[in-house]
Amino acid sequence: KAIISVDGWNDNIHAFIHIPMDFINIIKTPMLFIMGNKKLGGADHNDTIIKYHTELANNNIYTEYLYIEDEGHNFTKKKNIIKIYNKILEWINM
Repeated sequence: KAIISVDGWNDNIHAFIHIPMDFINIIKTPMLFIMGNKKLGGADHNDTIIKYHTELANNNIYTEYLYIEDEGHNFTKKKNIIKIYNKILEWINM
C-alpha cells in the first residue's frame, strides 16, 4: 500500500494506528482483543473491534475476543482482572 498522509504525517505506522482497517489484510499474526461493555464506557462505540476480529477471522488469522460485560473502559473488578490475565497467559502460551 502507498504511504498515506494523515494529518500531515507521511508515516505508515501513524496511519496504521489511526486507520487500521485499511491495513487489516496485511496482518498475519494472531490477535487477542479484550474489550469492555460500551454502554458502561467501553471505547468501541462503532463496533470497530468486532469488525477487526471478524475481518481477521475471515482472512484465516487466528483471533480471539474477550468481552467483559460488567465493566467499561477500565477494568477494576478483581474477578475481571484475573480473567483478563489468565486469558493473556493462555494466549502467550498457546
